[in-house]
Amino acid sequence: MEDELLATIKTNKVLASLDEPAHLLLLPKFTKLELSPNEILFSQGDPSDQLFLLAKGKLVTSLITPTGLTRIVGHIDAGEAVGETGVLTNEPRALTIKALTPCTLYSLPSNDFLEICHQYPSVMLAAIHPIMMRSRELIQSLVSEKTNKHIVIAPAHKDISLEKFFEKLAGFIEKYPRILFISDYHADFNQPYIDTAALNEKILSREKGKKKLYKIIYFLKSSTSPLANIAFKKMDSLYITAYSNAVPAIDPILLEKLEQHKGRHKVDPVMVLLHTESAVMPRNTSLWLSKASFVMHHHVRIHITKDYLRLLRYIREKAVGIVLGGGGTRGWAHLGALRAIREQKIPIDMIGGTSVGAIVGACYAIHESYDDAYDRFSKIAFESSHSISWRNITWPAISLFDAKNFTQSQMDAFHQIKIEDLWLPYFCISCNLATNNEDIHRHGVLWEKTRASSSIPGLIPPMLINQELHMDGGLLNNLPVDVMRSLLGNKSKIIAVELNSFSADPHKYQFPPILTFRQALLAKLGFTREHYVFPRFVDTFLRAIFIGSRTNATQNSLAANILINLNLNKFRMLQSNTKQAKKLLDIGYETALKQLQKIKSTD
Repeated sequence: MEDELLATIKTNKVLASLDEPAHLLLLPKFTKLELSPNEILFSQGDPSDQLFLLAKGKLVTSLITPTGLTRIVGHIDAGEAVGETGVLTNEPRALTIKALTPCTLYSLPSNDFLEICHQYPSVMLAAIHPIMMRSRELIQSLVSEKTNKHIVIAPAHKDISLEKFFEKLAGFIEKYPRILFISDYHADFNQPYIDTAALNEKILSREKGKKKLYKIIYFLKSSTSPLANIAFKKMDSLYITAYSNAVPAIDPILLEKLEQHKGRHKVDPVMVLLHTESAVMPRNTSLWLSKASFVMHHHVRIHITKDYLRLLRYIREKAVGIVLGGGGTRGWAHLGALRAIREQKIPIDMIGGTSVGAIVGACYAIHESYDDAYDRFSKIAFESSHSISWRNITWPAISLFDAKNFTQSQMDAFHQIKIEDLWLPYFCISCNLATNNEDIHRHGVLWEKTRASSSIPGLIPPMLINQELHMDGGLLNNLPVDVMRSLLGNKSKIIAVELNSFSADPHKYQFPPILTFRQALLAKLGFTREHYVFPRFVDTFLRAIFIGSRTNATQNSLAANILINLNLNKFRMLQSNTKQAKKLLDIGYETALKQLQKIKSTD
């Protein structure tokens, strides 16, 4: 522990000026702390009683705005100090910070840190500088959304030629007057021995004719060209691009440029994988994603127009996300809503959801086909329709029912497809009982994550992921608009489909506070003087479980650009038959069609 901690102290910008005696004084005062992905270090409003040093991993910072929206502010990398602002000001935490990857931290009590600041003024000065920078960034995030003006598209390594991709992309960009497209595939920017000043002059002359709020895309032939030197200095976003069947490797120059931007203006890389016409499904995407900390990845089929348009919507910050809420077998209505979205020609650039919304979203994300999604969900719904029945009762070690059909149907529908190998960007939510937090799943075997997202407590066994218990995501976040917003940005458009409206129950019930087995049985058979009115057990159980996430779902519904709120209270949450499925499909389709008149295609 001491070696790792000492190395972290010596490389940390705040504490690097300390001498050897100070190191010896400080070491025993630190406490080691391990965080799992999505585990919260501290929340907005918590007391600022400790300073943290991040030795390994990556943290994400967020805040809740006055309107109730959760905004991602930034990331914290290994070697940085965490929480010094609150310690110095003695104010509650201004941000929520949680682990993006497995993290190792060391905590120091605030009193000990303040004592070091008094003894060593250089520490105080070093601590103030990042506070000022972060405060400026925080104010900017509250009053405006960061605009990624300079976008760099570069080959992953020197053996990859992007000429065909360049030609296709250039043709689509012509329809967007607010994009300035510059590339050393163009003769003007690929002249031998051209110097930096001359190149800059050419770029400025092109910029003069552009309207305000335009974006510049630098499409690089190589990472070592004169144009690359200019582009890397200005870049706000870096799209590392390769053919999926190429050897997974990232040019060290690209990694070095990303590292250089960490200290002042962070650039989070995006992976773009190109696929030939013969590709049926992406494969081995994880090998590419392991080469850097990518915030997003895209699959582009070289011959498919909609893949290029989707990529350009992301670059233009105009992506459209679909969020599907939980609600049991009422999920048939999601399919109706998706049908309406497609008929209105609204692009779908990312899809995500909770519980049955996670399942329907996964069905659609595989081939982006309504018919395919319908077939897959039909098999899951009908093959698992008797999962909650006496035929599947098991010894209640972890649940009442064995979920054999429920699990097998998802395995059959999704096989061993991985989330990162879906054509469409996708996520789902589960409740991690080990960390008491929601987990956002964007990688891994698809059926495992959808099964985790839809594991109803007490009825369906929890899903084990990394030996941790995962339950239905609806326990914490039944309509994850906030997650979609954090992934796509505040300028994106989000359509949310809500199945559980939690409207008032109009029924009046009658039964005693103590109800024996004999009384209940006789009442059900009609052999009692009293007229008892019982609620449906399973529906009441589910309503009681998920009502805890109602406040969060309400806030998230307000954050959506379009909310398709379906009144499905008359439908049971765990009943699937052909007649009910058709009714739900029709309601989802007709309600969505009315709401979608408020939004038009962004293309």
